[in-house]
Amino acid sequence: MSPIRSPLDGGRLRTSPLTLALALTLAAGAGLALAYGGRVDVGLYYDDYHLVRPWSFIELRRAWLGSWDPTGIEPAFYRPLTAALYATRFHLFALNATAMHYVSLIGHGVCAVLLGWFLRREGAAVSLAAFGSWLYAVHPAFPYAQVCC
Repeated sequence: MSPIRSPLDGGRLRTSPLTLALALTLAAGAGLALAYGGRVDVGLYYDDYHLVRPWSFIELRRAWLGSWDPTGIEPAFYRPLTAALYATRFHLFALNATAMHYVSLIGHGVCAVLLGWFLRREGAAVSLAAFGSWLYAVHPAFPYAQVCC
């Protein structure tokens, strides 16, 4: 069976969705292993402890009406989903920082794969999309926003 060439792709070979997903996942996984391998058991930072705690239903309901941080330590932003994520994460993992870091790394990897998918959708070659996924996974601008608990 001959490869399919698409006029929409400028005559390039079309890549199956499974092949693309595999290439992007491998690239992101390699980047995560390079950048964070062996570093997920570092524990929590000093500013995590006021958020890694049990949340009451009243606190979660209040997050929809005002500040997401009932202690007043964090800036008063409207972040009810963030509060729900913290409550769910504590409910599932309690103070197990390693498990929290693994979940954060999975989320970071998903974002890296989605970036590669977007690049491919916008016309980039599979190799360039995979490089974009890898670069997103290892670039130092993103870990604090997605990996740190």
